[in-house]
Amino acid sequence: MDNYELTDIEDDIIARLEKRIPYNPDLFGEKSTYDLILEDLVLNARTIGLSRVFPFYDYSQKTLPERYADWQYRCAIELYNLADKTGFVTYSENGLSWGKLTDGVSKQLLEEITSKAGIPSKVSEDYE
Repeated sequence: MDNYELTDIEDDIIARLEKRIPYNPDLFGEKSTYDLILEDLVLNARTIGLSRVFPFYDYSQKTLPERYADWQYRCAIELYNLADKTGFVTYSENGLSWGKLTDGVSKQLLEEITSKAGIPSKVSEDYE
């Protein structure tokens, strides 16, 4: 499998994202740009998840286990929400302040992924 091809599960995730992030021509311009952005969000979420599942293994030809489909959806939403806030950590005005770490996906979301344990040279059938 080419790592840039979407799986059936990821196609379902994109359908869910289309409901959560509706197409707005003023924001996205062409519909094809919108489609590419959603696909990129899902692929980036997959890469982030795989780097957590296989921290010491080449995961370039892998997909996330099906049990992480909802995680991948929520990760894609976080990535979308971070798009305009990269590097923005704190803001203060008139005595009110707001802060958020925006270096990447939240720690809470990343902690939901269980890394594959075992001998790195052997791959479990579950992850092939």
